[in-house]
Amino acid sequence: MKPVTARGAPMTVQILPIDIPDYGFFEALGSAVEAELPLRCKTARPIPISADAYDSKRGQYHAEALLRRSVDAWRDLSAHPTHDDPSELMIAVVDEDLYADDLNFVFGLAAPRLQACIVALARLHAQSSLRAPNPERFFDRVVKEAVHELGHLLGLPHCPSSNCVMRFSNTLTHTDRKSRSLCTRCRRRLEKL
Repeated sequence: MKPVTARGAPMTVQILPIDIPDYGFFEALGSAVEAELPLRCKTARPIPISADAYDSKRGQYHAEALLRRSVDAWRDLSAHPTHDDPSELMIAVVDEDLYADDLNFVFGLAAPRLQACIVALARLHAQSSLRAPNPERFFDRVVKEAVHELGHLLGLPHCPSSNCVMRFSNTLTHTDRKSRSLCTRCRRRLEKL
C-alpha cells in the first residue's frame, strides 16, 4: 500500500497531544494507526490548548481554528518551520468538544492543505447510561477516527461501504459499527494515489 516518500520510506505522522500528557496512550494509538495505514507515527510533546479557539456561547472549540493553532505550534516544535514536506503529516488530539461551521459537533476534521487533522475525544467517551465505561470501546473509537481523518489527508473521500473506516460517522453507533480498516475499494484507491 502507498503512500511513501520519494525515497520509498513510509510517510511520517506526528501525533500532537493538546493538554493530554499520557504518552502511553499516544504510543498505543500510533501503533494502531500503523497497523491500518502505511504511516510511521511519532508522538510530539503535548502543547497547551489555544483559548482563542473557544466559543463561550457554544461551550465548544471551533475545530478549524484549533487545528490552525495546533499546526502553528507543530511548526514551532519542528525542525521544518515551513512544513512544505509532503511526507510529513500531523494529527492533533484533544479531549474537548469540537464543532465546525456547518455541524453541531465533529469527532474530527481534516485539512489536507495544512497536512493536518484533529480528533476530539470528548464525545468518544460517551456510553449508554445502562453501560459501564468501556476503555476498549473508547480506544477503538479513537483509532477509527484517527485512521479516518488521516485517510482524508492521504486523499481518500468518504466511502459508502458500511464497514469501511472511511464511512462518515455522525453518531457513536455509526462509529462503533464500522471497522478500523479500509475496505478493498479504498485500499485500491490509496495504492493509486
